[in-house]
Amino acid sequence: MFKKIGLFCGLLFLFSELGYSSSQVLVSNIDIVSPCPLNAVLRPYIVATFGPDFMRSSRAQYLTVVPGLTNYYTSTSPYKTSGGLGLGGGLEGYLFDGLFWQLGLSAFYNTRVENRGDVLDFGSQLNKNFSYRYTVQSSRIVATGKFLSTYRGRVHPYFSGELGSAFNASQSYNEIALNSQGVALPPFVNHTQNYLTWGIGAGVDVDMNSTFRLGLGYQFVDLGEAKLGLSSIQTMGQASSLTVPHMYDNQIRFQITTLV
Repeated sequence: MFKKIGLFCGLLFLFSELGYSSSQVLVSNIDIVSPCPLNAVLRPYIVATFGPDFMRSSRAQYLTVVPGLTNYYTSTSPYKTSGGLGLGGGLEGYLFDGLFWQLGLSAFYNTRVENRGDVLDFGSQLNKNFSYRYTVQSSRIVATGKFLSTYRGRVHPYFSGELGSAFNASQSYNEIALNSQGVALPPFVNHTQNYLTWGIGAGVDVDMNSTFRLGLGYQFVDLGEAKLGLSSIQTMGQASSLTVPHMYDNQIRFQITTLV
């Protein structure tokens, strides 16, 4: 994967060199002045992002299903791979030559991931009577910010941050009998948890021309809590459901930015 990302960065820089040289020739030939010069105070932008996400969506845990019955729920793998999409916009402003910022709003969507594991009744390996599975899907709306520098006129290393609200939907819990000894309890119900989310990251954007950039970056995001709802036989305050206190998301972002 890292070899492919390195190749992508190399191609990105090569194409930016070609695009920049072509645009310089075109401008010199027809003597056009850009309507939005580099030292403009503010410029609106639109940005689209996509790429793979590696989410910590599950964990092994003990649960008090009903008073007197505490089970252990294993997790086959805490981290899952998800697809991430984002769309946003805002304003870009220049501090001084070579340094500028972006502030805006963005919406992000992650494709569903499936959590799996085994249910150990009373926490004992001798009572492994069921396996379980359910899905988690997260989306969020956040305020975003970037602080960018400039290298060779068109390469922009940056730091980024985001803060907003995440909506983590846990759904479709199901238990599968592994033998004939266990008695299945009513399943946990679907639940969407609204939670504060934040993230920080870094990367590089490259100017392809005066209004179009391509970028590659990494973003760490804390999506907050995700949990299933209580089953029909559980009582609030006396029982609990499968919960992940913090869903950590490691994102590889490919970015397309258009300056208006």
